[in-house]
Amino acid sequence: GKRTFSIQDPGTRGFAKEWLLHKLLQREGVLTTMYTFLPVEMNNKALGLYAFEEHFEKQLLESQDRREGVILKFDEELFWEAMLLKNRDNIHHNFPSYEAAYIKPFGKKRLLKSKSLKKQLVLGNNLLEMYRTMNPDIDIYLDVERYAKYLAIVTLTNTHAHSAEWHNQRWYVNPVSAKLEPIVFDLSDDFVSGENENKIFSMLMKMYEHKSVSTKEYLHAFVFKNQKFQQRYLAHLERMIGAGYLDSTLKELNSEINEIDLALSQEYPNQRVEKGVLFDNVKKVKQQLPGFKTWLKDKLPLVKPDTANRRRDLHPIISTKLPVKVYEQSKTSYVIENNGGHQVSVFGYKSNESKD
Repeated sequence: GKRTFSIQDPGTRGFAKEWLLHKLLQREGVLTTMYTFLPVEMNNKALGLYAFEEHFEKQLLESQDRREGVILKFDEELFWEAMLLKNRDNIHHNFPSYEAAYIKPFGKKRLLKSKSLKKQLVLGNNLLEMYRTMNPDIDIYLDVERYAKYLAIVTLTNTHAHSAEWHNQRWYVNPVSAKLEPIVFDLSDDFVSGENENKIFSMLMKMYEHKSVSTKEYLHAFVFKNQKFQQRYLAHLERMIGAGYLDSTLKELNSEINEIDLALSQEYPNQRVEKGVLFDNVKKVKQQLPGFKTWLKDKLPLVKPDTANRRRDLHPIISTKLPVKVYEQSKTSYVIENNGGHQVSVFGYKSNESKD
């Protein structure tokens, strides 16, 4: 029933770890891709076991009881261009990749053929622009409940917030609630029992009031400044580390876990669904949660984003939403930076006493 999908080496995202994270998210009603393991054969040649993941199509929404709707993402082109320069030429160019990124829908042609979906596309663009500009009233445009559950599961499993990085974000524009829901994928991490620090706690608590935080990092912090989000996140996390949650969850998934273990054992005999690590993580979350709550109360309100402009003489009338920056070089000349990935036409003008 899937029209578009990818297959990849099972070790790319940590074997059964990625599968279990998807199952935990689905159990909490958080949208995620179908992720499983299948034997692959090409031209009658057996290639072995691969990880299967569906793409961002309407089937993803239908299988998880959502209405057909719009799925959006930020264009990653400028981000990967900057990474290419960094890795190939060791040039650390500070592209405003996130600020300049276009908002792109999946299946644009199909959306534009439908009046209702076209309206949802316009709504989604407006909601995602509110998110991009970090409007503090996040419950206006974000499904706070589901986003809080998602980050609580990432905390519970001691996983990096890799999937919450802006270039990995995928958003469903829910036509019923008129809010953005995260579609979570590419968690791409181990939940290792040997680590003492919780990755989400430590990532946030490293942000200090005396040092401005980059946009990329502040994107994780600003949602926690919203009191409703903070309350729901803590409520879900405390529920998940409470008595019986993991036991009942793993019991419910037991038959599926056995199937995954069996599938992996044929080719990767040392790989299994790691249950014990999760219980170790719960103990550590319980120990570290009081300190994190204190930081939320005392230190988080003082954390500020880095809004410093890296070049002087930025022309004041150019909108910050455009991927173009104009700098005044002299009274008669300007420097124009186009970070949008598309051609920009520049029109000159002259002024006299009566008009521009």
